[in-house]
Amino acid sequence: MILALGIFAGILLFLYSLYFIRIIKGKPQDFEIELLKSMTQWMVQQGRSSKGQLWAMYFFSVLLELTYFILVLLVIKNPFIQFFTALLAGVETFHLASTAVSFRRFFAGQTMISQLFNWGMERMSAILFFTHSLLVLVTLLFF
Repeated sequence: MILALGIFAGILLFLYSLYFIRIIKGKPQDFEIELLKSMTQWMVQQGRSSKGQLWAMYFFSVLLELTYFILVLLVIKNPFIQFFTALLAGVETFHLASTAVSFRRFFAGQTMISQLFNWGMERMSAILFFTHSLLVLVTLLFF
């Protein structure tokens, strides 16, 4: 389980670092616009099947996050890391719930794709996941 958590945290650290660096530099909007453009193009290419595929990706990400949080709580007994994990899980519960509502509204035609994501929440989530995965890796390596 330690190895699985280390691999998981390393992948998260790498993936979130791409966004984290842009946030720290004060220019996340270019990255966010590129993500929206890519998603729009993908949805156009996929057509009607994009709805089911997007929901499948959403539920897969929920499963991955849940697995990560459980692994952290089972493997790392550091009280600070456990508290930070619980805090992050709470933030992510709110984040994922609001994303689900946003997706539902989008597919019901009640909002535009440009309003699909709450970028402030996305940035906070990226910063927290980057920091958490870095702390998990440091804890696994040195404690």
